[in-house]
Amino acid sequence: MKLLITLTLMAFSGAALSETPLEAELMATRHMYQAEYRTGDFGPVTPSDLLNAARCVSPVSDEPLPLMSGMDDVLSSGDLLSIHIEQDELLNGPYVVSYDGYLHMPFLPPVSVLGKSSWGVETYLAAVLLAEGFYSTPPRVSVRLTDLAEAQVFVSGAVFEPGAFVIGRHTAETRDLARQSASGAAGFGRHLSRALANAGGIRPDADLAHILILRQGETMVVDLRPSITGQAFQNMLLVTGDEITVPSLGCFQADLMVPSAITPPGVKVFMSNLTKPATSNAQSNIGKEARELRYGTRFLQAVVGMNCAGGALRGNANRTVALYSRNPITGESILVEWLFEDLLRRVDRDEYDPYLLPGDSLFCYDAR
Repeated sequence: MKLLITLTLMAFSGAALSETPLEAELMATRHMYQAEYRTGDFGPVTPSDLLNAARCVSPVSDEPLPLMSGMDDVLSSGDLLSIHIEQDELLNGPYVVSYDGYLHMPFLPPVSVLGKSSWGVETYLAAVLLAEGFYSTPPRVSVRLTDLAEAQVFVSGAVFEPGAFVIGRHTAETRDLARQSASGAAGFGRHLSRALANAGGIRPDADLAHILILRQGETMVVDLRPSITGQAFQNMLLVTGDEITVPSLGCFQADLMVPSAITPPGVKVFMSNLTKPATSNAQSNIGKEARELRYGTRFLQAVVGMNCAGGALRGNANRTVALYSRNPITGESILVEWLFEDLLRRVDRDEYDPYLLPGDSLFCYDAR
């Protein structure tokens, strides 16, 4: 077996005799995003999960941060409100939250509502009406959210495609005329999970216990670990201007390589199989189903999917398969090459069977 990597791993050969097998393998795999990229030439086998976990370091302080309430109907720019004030026909009516997050009503100073709940605005608006002399006692105020607007949010950190995204955008197909005349609104497209999905999903090195939300100068933390196992999680509503940061633990976590609300539903990989007798990838039956794989697919499964396995043992047993990938933390590329049958027949094959990441490339070569 042979491992080709852009950074030459020479540290193991110079390791001190006093090193334990774990220390030696940690040194040998220190530049690898997954310990599963190793070839097993380094002696005693340390479980890949242990090697991966040994590199985990949380960048987030242990100092507690405020938890996000999350499930409230928090208001954002462009949201449509229906406001009714007891015995006041002048101020009653529909209002849109302005781009700056303020509510502008006749004869009243601008009311800041960005990030507030509708019932929080009710209390605040009643206090403003009292302070401005419209009432001698606090009036009864009703504020109802009747339509959710789209929101621009910013996602950075341990996601596959960080950037700015508009979430919750309505189209003609998604608008329900019957709902428009009803009181209330629900914006599933403006939740945290949608923002993370638009950013390509969280990476396997993400620190899901400390997702950070910066809103109007205040940083809050959300724990999204339950989302990976299909449990209820804090999928809060976002507002325009929210900044979501997904910290990195600096290590690969195989437990996160599953489809979920916050991970990619699948991965698209590039494949080339020009082995004899095939003279083209079409003849190798590499179609859409082979290239677009379920998130969490491993190397050996993909090799079978690209028709690089099987056939006459004498002619195909020594086929070589190469995987080209890139470390999403450092940006460094890696090329790993295996004799397929050797890897397939190892009892400890799971320790050397990498998980495929978006954009990975696979190459199948004829037996030498």
